[in-house]
Amino acid sequence: MNSELFVLDNGLKVFFVNDNNKHTTYINLIVKYGGIDNTFYKNKKKYKINDGMAHFIEHLVLESSCFGDLMENFGKLGIASNGLTGLEKTQFYIDTVDHIYDGLKVLIKGIHNPVINQEIIDNIKKPIIEEKKRSLDNKFSNLYNETFSNLIDNKTFKSVLGEINYLNNIKEKDILTCFKTFYRPENEIIVIGGRFDKNKVLEVIKSTYDELSFENDIVKRINNHKSTVKKKEAIVKTNTGTGRVAIAFKLDSVNLTPYEKLKLDSYIFCFLRSNFGIMSKLNKKMIEEKITTDGIQYSNGIVEGYHYIIIEANTDNQDIFINNILDYFKDKKFIFDKSLYELDKKSAIINLISRKDSIYNMVDPFIENIISYGYEELDTIDFINKLSFKEFKDIITKLNFSNYTITKLINK
Repeated sequence: MNSELFVLDNGLKVFFVNDNNKHTTYINLIVKYGGIDNTFYKNKKKYKINDGMAHFIEHLVLESSCFGDLMENFGKLGIASNGLTGLEKTQFYIDTVDHIYDGLKVLIKGIHNPVINQEIIDNIKKPIIEEKKRSLDNKFSNLYNETFSNLIDNKTFKSVLGEINYLNNIKEKDILTCFKTFYRPENEIIVIGGRFDKNKVLEVIKSTYDELSFENDIVKRINNHKSTVKKKEAIVKTNTGTGRVAIAFKLDSVNLTPYEKLKLDSYIFCFLRSNFGIMSKLNKKMIEEKITTDGIQYSNGIVEGYHYIIIEANTDNQDIFINNILDYFKDKKFIFDKSLYELDKKSAIINLISRKDSIYNMVDPFIENIISYGYEELDTIDFINKLSFKEFKDIITKLNFSNYTITKLINK
């Protein structure tokens, strides 16, 4: 299965992942505007918007479109739909069998034609504030937000949801500024997977966007956060049981090509599994010595071009855990097991083959490739086969792990 790219005259990129063996069509409209995009220039004027705006606009366009509540309208037709806001994107999707072309038209028009007034703003902010309050009771959410805030140097960022005080006083003029700045075709992509007529889809997209009007302002994102971290250590106080600690390493990968970034991500996954996974020596040591209650957890990703690795655990022996992990990275006591590496490659190939059974499992990783890595290709078996154990070992060994931030979650 291959992807096809069409770039329209208005700058919109349209990606097709066609599979006529499926009954479903999975349509995604992605705006390259997420929770981290809080500072930008518009016609040479600098704007600094508080956190939470991208998430607020996601709710606004879904709940107060020119068609009313978009999700409610789609539901009446049997169309599954939703929206979500991440660090670097806002994503809207519909999942349909019989309403491909009319559903696509309503999605595009609805997202770009919200009804905005103070009464609507007040109604929408109530459930968002409730969502924010619930997140404050979640120790994992608090740890996550503090960790990411400190990973991102030279740029103020706290959370995708924003702060309650700001949400209570959110301004219509700021909403309009951000909506008009980012909700425009040159800052959007559409990714469609499953069964559909490509020519008919393109015709609907072109004609629907032609009916819309957009400003021609010159917009420039401010993406100047550094390869260093903002704060070396932070403490978050909570009322919930066992403490938790996260050590986040920031890797200076911003100047790599999209292909190199995706390759690095694959190697990091293998590295984390063999060194911190459930069967790793370090994880067993942590449990046997009762340093952690349930072993090591790990994750990795990329934000604004920088890869990161997070090593965390539930523990009341936080300093011992931290010292063990930092010594491990400082001395590069890494384990490189070729047999385990080859097993990971085989597992990745099997996973890739099995993705074809689900159009969602094909499209969602493809969207992640585009947004996070700038890699406008589907994952392929050929890509995995070109990865090598020698390169894996060389790349991981040469990585600089000196930029890190520690977040401790402790009882009040």
